[in-house]
Amino acid sequence: FGLSEYRFFQKQFRQYISGQKMLQKFINAPNLKENINVSNCISFCNDSSLCMENISISFDSKIVLRNINLIIPQNSFVILLGANGAGKTTLFRIIQQKYKPTNGYLHVPPIKNILVCHQEPHLFANESVPYNIAYGCTQFLESNTNNYISSDLDVYKNYGKFVLEAVKILGLEDLQFKKINSLSGGEKQKIGLARVLVVALESPTRVKLLLLDEYDSALDCRGKEIAYKAIE
Repeated sequence: FGLSEYRFFQKQFRQYISGQKMLQKFINAPNLKENINVSNCISFCNDSSLCMENISISFDSKIVLRNINLIIPQNSFVILLGANGAGKTTLFRIIQQKYKPTNGYLHVPPIKNILVCHQEPHLFANESVPYNIAYGCTQFLESNTNNYISSDLDVYKNYGKFVLEAVKILGLEDLQFKKINSLSGGEKQKIGLARVLVVALESPTRVKLLLLDEYDSALDCRGKEIAYKAIE
């Protein structure tokens, strides 16, 4: 593992420890059922719709979101705007079921049917651009397990038709042999979007909800235009 991978897993481990402490706090609480009733606050749907009713969440007595009501019909495109610290990322994490609301009701697709494109996608610095784009794609996982891919032949075409299609849509042909650490912020965001696009192309019926968390903040005007068309 390289330094970036080590830092990533170190961050994940800290989040795991923090989550364990929070879980233990809830377990030891005398009024646990009043604090949260997970079985009643979340239900799953089979389409791309989303519904929030009186969603609230607090951390250490600090209220982050209070009585959020939101209905998004299936096949909709919605933009969420708000000031820094308003709770947009927290809301996304509730939708991803990383956070459980303190109060309220959430009706959302199962986590396996949700794709997320982050502002700062985690990329493997010691791997190639094609590898990073293909990561998470079932076709790639199977080929990488059964057939070792030499770094000398580490090109887009070795990772299947879905990678080739995503690269063509986003215009990433020139990045094929670039090092991850040499990429600009916008180029890294394009690779993150390409990774999500590959999964969507491979399993179109699986993806019910696509969450884009400031995924285009580093893209130029032309890059944003291409990204918008890819999402559509």
